[in-house]
Amino acid sequence: MRTLLLIVIGAIGVIASGCGVPRVVDGVFEHTGKHYPTRFTHPAQVKSDTTVVLMGGGFGFDEHWTTPASYAFEGRIVQVTIDGVDYHDADTIARGLAARGFRVYQWSSIPLEDEQGRANPALGRGIPYPELRALSRAALADARAMEGVDASRIVLVGHSLGAARACQIADEGVIGLVLLAGAYVSPFLDAPSEQINGDELTRQFAAGDLAMPATWQGGPAPVRALTSRPALALFGANDLITIHAPLLEHLAQQGIAPHLQVHVYPGLNHQLARESGDLTGPIEPQVVERIGDWLEAHFGRREEPPAMR
Repeated sequence: MRTLLLIVIGAIGVIASGCGVPRVVDGVFEHTGKHYPTRFTHPAQVKSDTTVVLMGGGFGFDEHWTTPASYAFEGRIVQVTIDGVDYHDADTIARGLAARGFRVYQWSSIPLEDEQGRANPALGRGIPYPELRALSRAALADARAMEGVDASRIVLVGHSLGAARACQIADEGVIGLVLLAGAYVSPFLDAPSEQINGDELTRQFAAGDLAMPATWQGGPAPVRALTSRPALALFGANDLITIHAPLLEHLAQQGIAPHLQVHVYPGLNHQLARESGDLTGPIEPQVVERIGDWLEAHFGRREEPPAMR
């Protein structure tokens, strides 16, 4: 069951694009007795019959993908962001895609019942991975019930561990995947480290020494979802998780994942952002543009109703 909370008109970055003003609806869906906030953006002009559903990373995230400006640690304040302000990368992505005519659904893994986590997402209670995967399926079902959504035309955009979950819950109605700094998304499922040589892993996989895994964490291996649908994988060169990039590129080159595109951005980190020492910036505009360009190239169309054909 879902509850619609309010309607917000958001014009930031959209009026300037000439696409008008999107309609943003905040709501809540219920899962196992808890209530999870959502945000659904209707573009001012719908140009595609495809809806984009965002999957946050880690074991806990809010609907905005908030990177807090700072956090308290052992009695001191530790700054996180370069500008000293909170970043909301999911909102940035949603605005960019809505300006291109896509509907966008965001959701939080932090329930309303977790008041501390809602006040500061960095303090939200984490969820064990299998439970978070089940919650992700519930969020996907809620997105499919939203106004104007074609349940058979969904693209999942996942960050980090959210990319792995997106791959695992992708069904026949998920027609595309975008992986942002995707964790555990290649045939190499161990945690990356500085000692691992990506080229050597690629060679081993090409030689058959690394087999395509069948399962992971009680579900299908994430990499298997990339072999049957268009997918885009974006990484930052300063991120250790980028160990997956050469193996994914090998899958694409060998025709195992024929519709997979992989790109590594120099100078970007796990947030696909610039960094200054230990401080991070917001997601880079060029990354948001790349996501939008790829979506338009593959799914930038709108089906006419049968009566109009």
